[in-house]
Amino acid sequence: GFGGQLNYTYSDSGSSNVDLFGKTLPVPDNSKHQANAVLFYQKGPLQGRVAYNYRSKRFAGFVAAADDNLAVWNRATGYLDASASYDVTPKFTLFVQGSNLTKENEEQYAQFKNFWYGSSIFERRLTFGVRIRN
Repeated sequence: GFGGQLNYTYSDSGSSNVDLFGKTLPVPDNSKHQANAVLFYQKGPLQGRVAYNYRSKRFAGFVAAADDNLAVWNRATGYLDASASYDVTPKFTLFVQGSNLTKENEEQYAQFKNFWYGSSIFERRLTFGVRIRN
């Protein structure tokens, strides 16, 4: 039958690091808000799953700018993944998996939201396969 899972994590943190204006920065690579939602279906030989994972912005480190260090942030991201499989026999399964179906990229900015710093481009990945069990 059908099922689902929801998860939310709130993680407020602080460190000894401060930004250009003296504001306390969080622990590096810590998102204050993270959420996951999963929907799945399983009946007989057919299984399917769709998952969405969200992370709010996160402090990534510093970049030097003249006499100061600018705080570098990763923008919020959300990834959509899905998979399906079909058991042809108890020992033979066909499957398909898709990762980052919306082609989400990660972007960074330095101190100010309109001060672009860098991007990481992530492609959509589709995998088709066969599982054989002894």
